Amino acid sequence: MFDISKITDLSNIMKKYFISDINFRDSDNVIVLYIPNDRISEKANPGYVSKTQLENLANKLSNNYSVSTEIIYVNTKKLDEIGQGVEILLKAKFEDIIEEANFTFLTANKVNAWLKSKTVDEVKEKEIKIYLKSIFFDSGIQHVDIQWIGELEKLPSFIELLVMTKRLQPVLLDTYILKFSVDYQNINEKWLNRQLDKLIKKGLIVRDSITKKYSLTGKGLGVIPNVFSRNNSDIIRALDLGRREW
Repeated sequence: MFDISKITDLSNIMKKYFISDINFRDSDNVIVLYIPNDRISEKANPGYVSKTQLENLANKLSNNYSVSTEIIYVNTKKLDEIGQGVEILLKAKFEDIIEEANFTFLTANKVNAWLKSKTVDEVKEKEIKIYLKSIFFDSGIQHVDIQWIGELEKLPSFIELLVMTKRLQPVLLDTYILKFSVDYQNINEKWLNRQLDKLIKKGLIVRDSITKKYSLTGKGLGVIPNVFSRNNSDIIRALDLGRREW
């Protein structure tokens, strides 16, 4: 088991890169860095760190200590409160349309919004987008990416594919089908392979050319919504790893 204290100049590294916590996951030999999202910016700025800087740090740690390094972006209390406030306002104004809203803060000024609705026409969709962006803009968040989730899905959404990848990675195509077939009887290899190829093109997952197994990229990890419960994808993955034979 790798000892975190062996990392040279650890305290200064944590301060420089705004690392709130660091640990070693011995189940898969990975150093895990936890970074508050309100300290992340698109480009390096005083008081912030960019994802490029963090990726360079991760590569450096992996090369220096012969282990993998994973970055987990976590919401702060401030961002949680912003998300909760926005959800309350959104549901109050569009109570007959919005059933659920989840927000993933990618940086201090960039958020992914996942909105669940039974039905929404183009006019209302545009109105909701304008309203949502105006609320976030007032909180200093200029970039809002909105995804709509239907009430009924006959096949897994791409966010479900990402969560399942995180849960099982590295994972074979057959394993996806086995896991998803419990809830989605229509899933098949041809459809799934096509969806995974789309995610590869978007830079959200990668496929090992030798093992044919899929894993998340840092970008893919960043777009998974944060859910602070036992169903959180990190918790699910930890439970699965604990049961898996290596």
